[in-house]
Amino acid sequence: MNWKLIISYASFGVLVGLLSVFTNSIVTEPVFWLIYAFIAAYGFKTKVPSNRIAHVLFFGILCGIFNAGVQALLADSYLANNPVFAREYSAAPVSPKALIMFTGLLFGIIYGIIVFVITMIYKSKATTE
Repeated sequence: MNWKLIISYASFGVLVGLLSVFTNSIVTEPVFWLIYAFIAAYGFKTKVPSNRIAHVLFFGILCGIFNAGVQALLADSYLANNPVFAREYSAAPVSPKALIMFTGLLFGIIYGIIVFVITMIYKSKATTE
């Protein structure tokens, strides 16, 4: 496992977490995640010769945890700048910070799967050419 590569790629989650804390990024954040999915998938395709699924899934999980960690640490600012999420989280039976961390982990798993699929698409294109 190339943990240096995984953590360096997953640090993008911190950047997007900061973006979401200080701005209302409900529209722009998914665009950044999608663009970065293609960039990360290409990087994993070229730099990880074997055990690619584990690398990409750990990357996705860490992205989600890093992103949610920033949002949870700065929850007051995050909820103040994102009123849609503030309304949703206030209706939940658990604390907003716990819900942010749970959704971050869930998002990370899903994001890792999406990036892995894109990686496999890149791989299949490379073998057919």
